[in-house]
Amino acid sequence: MLATAHRSLWSSRSPMAVRRRGSRSDAAVTELTSVDGIDLTYRTAGEAGLPVVVLLHALGENSSDWNAVAEALAPADRVYALDLRGHEGSSQPGAYSLELMRSDVLGFLHALDLDDVCLIRHSLGGAWRT
Repeated sequence: MLATAHRSLWSSRSPMAVRRRGSRSDAAVTELTSVDGIDLTYRTAGEAGLPVVVLLHALGENSSDWNAVAEALAPADRVYALDLRGHEGSSQPGAYSLELMRSDVLGFLHALDLDDVCLIRHSLGGAWRT
């Protein structure tokens, strides 16, 4: 059974927001969910109720690398760009494997009740099979 918790961290419009290279989307919101004791941060864009797209970044990168893509998709899709474990604001537990990251992503989908999604993966984000 997955242990999950969910809370909002900050929006890109708040004074606490950290702008990273290439960050153009003022509509993105960064949030946090916990899956089996691992905190996972993610950015959202687009309206709830639209088709869901989940973006997974490459090794050493983070969800903000998808800002331009999220901005382009947001008019027609609800976009979730996840920070994988050990990246950006997500937990850095010291244990890293493709299997653990796969479990984190599946737990993330379950925690947010995301069933029918388009999963877009880059490099490390696409190194495992669902």
